Amino acid sequence: YAEYTLSATNQYIGIGITTEFSEKYGYLAVTYVAPGSPADLAHIKVGNMIEAVGNTDVSAYTPEQLDELFRSYDAMEEEEKKYFTVHLLNSQGGRASATLKCELIYAEPVTYSTVQDEYGNYSVGYCIINNFDDSSAASLKKAVEALTKQGVKSLILDVRNNSGGKT
Repeated sequence: YAEYTLSATNQYIGIGITTEFSEKYGYLAVTYVAPGSPADLAHIKVGNMIEAVGNTDVSAYTPEQLDELFRSYDAMEEEEKKYFTVHLLNSQGGRASATLKCELIYAEPVTYSTVQDEYGNYSVGYCIINNFDDSSAASLKKAVEALTKQGVKSLILDVRNNSGGKT
């Protein structure tokens, strides 16, 4: 129930990344890093691949199994046991490690940017609506207002990866 309550308000316990399996490299690859999250502060980048967490090889893990592993550290009683080391690879073969702790992350339900049109103008707004939960309408309104102030004349609303809303 607690996890549902958090997700209904666009919050979760984690390090602030989204991953998907990379067939090319055989690892979970980072596809999104939440700004200001523990992963962002540790300089984890989109495209990094996760080789291991602590001494656990996660090369065969699904994104859901990786999230569960991260949350298992958060459930530890002793504060020092809540920290874990993520071992990363990049596409050039470089390695890095980051020691992290899960935190409460607010996932912005709407992200936005401007798109350059064929004439070189930034008159098209692009809004990604990630879900239709509690603050989505207010977040979309804020995005449209900001884009309008930037001179946007038309909008693209992208709901392709929308996970839905409350049931």
